[in-house]
Amino acid sequence: MAAPMSASMPIIIDKKVKKKLQRCRHTLRKLDNISLSNEQTNILCVFNGGLDTGVSKEEIEEAFCEDVHAEEIIMLPQRPYAFICYLSTEDAVQAANKLNGTKLSNGNNIYISFLKTIPSCLVPSTDLPPGLILLKDFISEDYETQLISAIEWANCDNPTQTTLKHRKTKHYGYEFLYSTNNVDPSTPLPCGIPPVCDKLISKVMQHGLINHCPDQLTVNQYLPGQGIPPHVDTPSAFEDGIVSLSLGSMVVMEFHHPDGHHRSVVLPQRSLLVMTGESRYIWSHGITPRKSDIVPLPDSSMTLVKRETRISFTFRKLATENSTHTSETLIPAKTASENGKLDPSSLEVPETRAANLEVTHVHQVYNEIADHFSRTRHSPWPKVKEFLQSLQDGALVADIGCGNGKYFGVNPSIYQIGSDRSENLINICKERNFEVFVGDVMAIPLRSNTFDACICIAVIHHLSTKQRRLQAVKELVRLLCPGGKALIQVWAMEQEIDNQESKYIRKKSKPSQKDNPSVLLNVNNTSQCDSDLPEIADIKLKEDIGNTKLNRTPTNSKTTNSDNNESTEEPLKLAVHVNRTSFKQQDLLLPWTKKVKKTSAKADSCNDSVLYRYYHVFQDGELVDLCQNIDNVDILQYYYDEGNWIHFIGSKRNEMQS
Repeated sequence: MAAPMSASMPIIIDKKVKKKLQRCRHTLRKLDNISLSNEQTNILCVFNGGLDTGVSKEEIEEAFCEDVHAEEIIMLPQRPYAFICYLSTEDAVQAANKLNGTKLSNGNNIYISFLKTIPSCLVPSTDLPPGLILLKDFISEDYETQLISAIEWANCDNPTQTTLKHRKTKHYGYEFLYSTNNVDPSTPLPCGIPPVCDKLISKVMQHGLINHCPDQLTVNQYLPGQGIPPHVDTPSAFEDGIVSLSLGSMVVMEFHHPDGHHRSVVLPQRSLLVMTGESRYIWSHGITPRKSDIVPLPDSSMTLVKRETRISFTFRKLATENSTHTSETLIPAKTASENGKLDPSSLEVPETRAANLEVTHVHQVYNEIADHFSRTRHSPWPKVKEFLQSLQDGALVADIGCGNGKYFGVNPSIYQIGSDRSENLINICKERNFEVFVGDVMAIPLRSNTFDACICIAVIHHLSTKQRRLQAVKELVRLLCPGGKALIQVWAMEQEIDNQESKYIRKKSKPSQKDNPSVLLNVNNTSQCDSDLPEIADIKLKEDIGNTKLNRTPTNSKTTNSDNNESTEEPLKLAVHVNRTSFKQQDLLLPWTKKVKKTSAKADSCNDSVLYRYYHVFQDGELVDLCQNIDNVDILQYYYDEGNWIHFIGSKRNEMQS
């Protein structure tokens, strides 16, 4: 008699699949120090089913939810595997037996094993971002019912009510304008904050949680499966201290620091969240669109909790002209030199940390956005085109940091070879039959003294220390044959010369552009990358790396969960820089909104993600000073062009060749 399907029934694994799983175990342990379970559980690990292998969540859902419902599908960036959670072990075993070693719709062979527990990297943290205050059971169940009943969602004609793709919203006091991510103080709404909220506001003020009485309220309704993209509430629009009350359901809110630190914070039903200081201005917060959350239990185990309809009341105080609202007040400015210029070498961190910064905020980002980036980069810069067309027929040219290869073919009479650190951009070049390879500007695998010319466009400003930028220029010079020339283009700190603004600054006059930094980065349908600009995005963040801590911390004694970081190193400090204004600092992170293709009718804009690219913007003469530290180099010419510094350097001929 056949045994019934049970948790103790072994899954069927042939020798080939078993061998593949052994390799997968090694990969999982190496990347995230996660060990698989020899026992059957309700959690599956699906190798070759991750985002890094080109698999979408919709493809995983199609395969793993056909016969039994998966409660949670977790796909991490830059990982070749996915985690799938079922309500029962029996459901997980059934899925594993059916799908182990089979192909997904995109052709990937998948290999499945079990996990005992959710990986720690996915478990909500008990440490809160600095300045974040979380108070559980802040109101009673009866008062919760009163607040929910006071909101009338049926009145769809009300101009203060908006149905977004991923939630419903209502505004009181002042309307938050999603077209500009701002509030117009001159046009208050007829109805202020409802009187039913008075008791709540009074309690918040009595506890000393905020310093300003709110005058604006946004109510959001989230159905299970809905969320909100990562964002920082407009620094210039509201005062410090934003209060959010969770009603109807718990949820996990994701907080991200631009230096890579991440916190998943459980917001219980009827809890009050207060964002002040760094958590208000520096950390982005958002809610991942899904139908359940992983939450910790008192015995340190994990469980899946289904979301219900959640309503949030978010209270803010409009900023005044005298408000110190920007996060620049949180971060000490860099030390200026005696001549009033910023010290270009002020960003000094250990080599390994600098390299890690570039891996996270340059290399990985460009791999993620390669297709989207390529679609916005098609027009050669005129001066670069002019330089290439001036070369003699048959000249051998290296394009270091070639991107999508837009400078190939500008001069059909020369021979070009290109390299880029992004494998995905190189693949785009290969599809266009260009001679390219993956390579790092810090160590270019090409023969010395070989090339008649090199171009390096919008590359060196992605290197985070002076020594690394110097090494890159040395590599370019090494490639040149005696008498060879190189063109180097970097983004300029000076965005206004002789009272003439660069195109980037002038762009602010367009009515469709947003003038506020880092706010609802991917709410709008328009892309936040500009095809007619250099390697930049609409929004800028400032990075100030050093040993100084934030000079402003919340004074409220209730902020007991705080600055416990995973490492002993001081986290990199970043501040919001107002969009479309002149730079005040040289080291920046710039957001790029990655548009995710919709593969089903259920997909919405919440699937877009915001990635941050590191930049060092160059001062006038800074690259010239850098080149003076290199032997056998002539500075032939340098000039300013639309917010960029363009440099022509030449390899000196020795006396025997002169």
